[in-house]
Amino acid sequence: MQIADDQFRAALVQAGMSEQVANQLVELVQSLNSGKTHPLQPRTPQNTTPTSYETFVAEVLAPAYQQQAAA
Repeated sequence: MQIADDQFRAALVQAGMSEQVANQLVELVQSLNSGKTHPLQPRTPQNTTPTSYETFVAEVLAPAYQQQAAA
C-alpha cells in the first residue's frame, strides 16, 4: 500500500509523534524509496531472520509502543 507523504506525516502525528519526528521519517522513506539510502550489507541467510516486518510490528513494536504510551 502506498500513501502520499502528507498523508503519512499526518498519520504519524495523529498517532502521537512530533512534527519533527514525522518529518524525519518521511525523509527517511523518501531516501529509501529513491535509492539514496541503502544497507551497507546485502541480505544473506546469515543476517536475515524469518520474521516479516509486519509480524515484528504487530508482535513487538506496537505492543511496546502501546505500553510506553500507557505509562
